[in-house]
Amino acid sequence: MHLTIHRGTNQIGGSCVELRSGGTRIILDIGMPLTDELGKKFELKRYKQYKEQELVKKGVLPDVAGLYYWSNTQKVDAVLISHPHLDHYGFWEYVDPTILFYMGPKARKIIELEIMAPSGRKNVAGAIDYKSGKRIDIGPFAVTPYLVDHAAYDSHALVVQAEGKTVIYSGDLRMHGHIPQATGFFLDYAPIGADALLLEGTMMGARSDERCRSEKELETEFEAVFRKAKSIVLVYCSVQNMDRIASIYRAAKRAGRTVVTDIYGAEVFNAVWKLENQKDMANIVKAMRVFYPYSLAQMLGTRNPALLRKYAGLQIKSEEIRKRAKQLVMLVRPKMVDDLTIIGEMEKAEFIYSQWAGYKAEPDTARLLDFVKKKEMACH
Repeated sequence: MHLTIHRGTNQIGGSCVELRSGGTRIILDIGMPLTDELGKKFELKRYKQYKEQELVKKGVLPDVAGLYYWSNTQKVDAVLISHPHLDHYGFWEYVDPTILFYMGPKARKIIELEIMAPSGRKNVAGAIDYKSGKRIDIGPFAVTPYLVDHAAYDSHALVVQAEGKTVIYSGDLRMHGHIPQATGFFLDYAPIGADALLLEGTMMGARSDERCRSEKELETEFEAVFRKAKSIVLVYCSVQNMDRIASIYRAAKRAGRTVVTDIYGAEVFNAVWKLENQKDMANIVKAMRVFYPYSLAQMLGTRNPALLRKYAGLQIKSEEIRKRAKQLVMLVRPKMVDDLTIIGEMEKAEFIYSQWAGYKAEPDTARLLDFVKKKEMACH
């Protein structure tokens, strides 16, 4: 068995690993880098003037023979996605559509929801669902996914075996979320004596002395802020981070506040609830209110008007937000600065930043943080 790491060794994100046995080749993740060669946020739109083949020559796409739809060489046999974060699946739109895709069912649904974004990608409805602990046979390869704890929902580590060799690919994992037992199960049952371990180490090296607070600790901190705040609390976090959303919801409920999300967040929560029948998500969907950001509503009015109607009964408008400010926790994103300006009366609001610190340098995020600073919000 031959192993090639095409990308992911000298940067955060952009993971892409190839395994070959005989004439069969599989790819583990086809991620988009988080940063470019200058250390700034990677923006694919900067390269839109180039043809797809040129993206490979310029090093934007990893140079993997037979992976892309324009390739004339023998095709890769399968691509397996470990979890629904862009740095692990972001370039899949370029993959030849005849190549088999494997991923978790909830991860697939979350990726499908990305089509709501203005830069919407092609759907992955044809992907093959895998299940934790159930082996997949792809030619000579036996691949066993294991559910692990991570900020992305439906994250898996992958154990790949062929020719008497074993490769363990961690994807992204942790032990301080709401399901550490999943990572614990993987650690207990992963094969002993693997020939290669491919492990992402975001907290290794310079960050190794940082202490990761558990989701339970963060939930307690959220509750304290929600209880003390005199007006609305704005929270910037990923709505795909189900652990964080559950922590925010439970903290808000105990503090007597209602969670407000946008249409995209509502659709993600609803999808997860239906897929897993998870109690937290069911409660969130039933109790949440939905705000319609102007730009997103305009886009959906053209592309998916049914979605606007779907949450009309839960819609909350600017006037009600102003009147009920003391009772609300609002999930926000950088593109909502203009909406927050229109809502108004943000001077007494409080702001919680619950994202990777590296995003603060992004222009859109910087604009949101500048808005928060100008309104003299208390920040956490």
